[in-house]
Amino acid sequence: MSEDKQVPSYSSLGTRFFIVGLLVLLMFIPLFFVGLVINDRKGLQRSTVQSIGEEWGGAQTVSGPQLIVPVGAPVTVRRTREVVNTDTQEVETQSFDVT
Repeated sequence: MSEDKQVPSYSSLGTRFFIVGLLVLLMFIPLFFVGLVINDRKGLQRSTVQSIGEEWGGAQTVSGPQLIVPVGAPVTVRRTREVVNTDTQEVETQSFDVT
């Protein structure tokens, strides 16, 4: 009796690489779904923070006590500002008095 050993078809190197590559591609499917869940939860977190901020937080004004001193004479304050000349594209400094 002679024994004929049959070699399985998956024993060749090319077939093994193909099977491993197919398994790697199949593992990307759950990874894709996990990424979708993560992105969905990020969006839910952003919208929740925004809605709570709109409900509970409004415009905030930080101010302290103000001292108002009545003045009998007119007060003149000198102000300066920088203006771009549209013709020459140069920055000019202008000074003016505010009464």
